[in-house]
Amino acid sequence: MNDESEYENPNLLELIDLGVKGQDLLSTEVFPEGTENIERDLESEEVTNLVKNLLDEVPEEQRTAYILCEVDSKNYEEIATITGVPVGTVRSRIFRARQYLMENLEEQL
Repeated sequence: MNDESEYENPNLLELIDLGVKGQDLLSTEVFPEGTENIERDLESEEVTNLVKNLLDEVPEEQRTAYILCEVDSKNYEEIATITGVPVGTVRSRIFRARQYLMENLEEQL
């Protein structure tokens, strides 16, 4: 069996803070050589479900802005046009969504 000390997984909270986009967030985990795909798939599925559940708890306006930014790779101006709010409001909503996700991921990881 592989020893966990053989590798380091990036801190998911740091990745979110750095603005790692959508599915890239889940693909950044580093697994040692020889790790079974099943183990990787299970861990990835657990993280995916955790993030999805936390996103469901984020207020709709914040969640929409966050998903448009992180999943759909829209810039702030595009999001402002789509949502019909000023760019400053978009930035605030994305910041608050990231903050909520970071705080709650930290508690659950």
